[in-house]
Amino acid sequence: MKNTFTLLFTLLFFALIAQAAAITGGTRLYFTPNANWKEADARFAAYYFGDGEAWASMTAVAGETDLYVAVSPEGKNFTHVIFTRMNPGEIENNWSNKWSQTADLVFDGVNNHYVITEGKWDGDNGTWVFFEEPKDPFVSLSIPVSVFVDEDITFSALVENITDPMKDFYVKTPSSEEFVTVSSPYTHEGLGVYSFKVEVKEGAEGEVVAIDTKDVWVKAIPADFIISVKNTADWAQMYLFVWGTQDDGFKAMNLVEVEDEAEWYSYTFTRVESANFLFVNADDWEAAEQSHDVDNVAASTCYELGEIDEGKRLVNAIACPDFNTGLTQLPVQSDYWVDKGRLHINFENDSKLVELYSISGQVILPQTYLNHFDRGLSEGVYILRIDGVARKLLVL
Repeated sequence: MKNTFTLLFTLLFFALIAQAAAITGGTRLYFTPNANWKEADARFAAYYFGDGEAWASMTAVAGETDLYVAVSPEGKNFTHVIFTRMNPGEIENNWSNKWSQTADLVFDGVNNHYVITEGKWDGDNGTWVFFEEPKDPFVSLSIPVSVFVDEDITFSALVENITDPMKDFYVKTPSSEEFVTVSSPYTHEGLGVYSFKVEVKEGAEGEVVAIDTKDVWVKAIPADFIISVKNTADWAQMYLFVWGTQDDGFKAMNLVEVEDEAEWYSYTFTRVESANFLFVNADDWEAAEQSHDVDNVAASTCYELGEIDEGKRLVNAIACPDFNTGLTQLPVQSDYWVDKGRLHINFENDSKLVELYSISGQVILPQTYLNHFDRGLSEGVYILRIDGVARKLLVL
């Protein structure tokens, strides 16, 4: 009989322990007083202990009746909490200012709302129940990061936790400091950065409860650029696999007529600022061979396939043969020139859209409006693009 009693006691003890959960920092516990506890305009507080001790005042939950919440201090794992009825004439939380209190309570990690039973005062005087915590109103503006200058800007907004959402959209243009109302699609006034904002009210006459803002960059349309490759690997067909653009995937390359012992293939990128790609001998991943990656290319470039390295073909940038690459020799002009290894740009009148790339297509100067530029460059061949027109630049 003694062993049976001991076993039952042990099982009950561990069952109680299993139901207890630490009150970690930031835990929100809710409390509802009865009529007795609300007398004399009492205020309420929570006292935590079991990992040191701490007090926290309770505040009324907006939109709820007789519901209060306390947030436990950070950096602790308390084992118990006591809800207290406090003297409203004193702002400090301590036992001297306490009028009434619950028993030492254990939080089970789920039931987060303690309700005082009507007619009760101190001690074991209530019940834990579950309260679904209110979620903050939320809105997210869905809008592209950038568009080209010939495209409209379309947008919408995702709203959560708002019963009767009323959305108002606004835009601030590059030429203005004020937000004005706008609807989708929006026809912009030209190049630059536009700031968009959405405000959401709770009902037509309600207050604004959620806001989101995002910027959109209206860009110039980039010039087409051509990727060409010399088929030194003697592949039966040639494809690019492209990523980092709005049209990723496998791209068939076109055979180009060139007076060369090896075949040449090319692919033209249109309305693309830069691309990442690799060469592959089929339009799926069952291909027998592929090349190493080529990253962040933004100008017409020619390559040849090299030896196999770590299971993939090396890719080498080379000079282009005589076919249309969209490049012309840099003319001698007074507003941009190379002198002793330095590129000088000086547009006397309006700023122009300038881009500079290595011959392999790596970005040196990203798309930027400027009227003056002075930079030293290493010996080599570069691509200088001004207002969308690309030129070959030789630095000696």
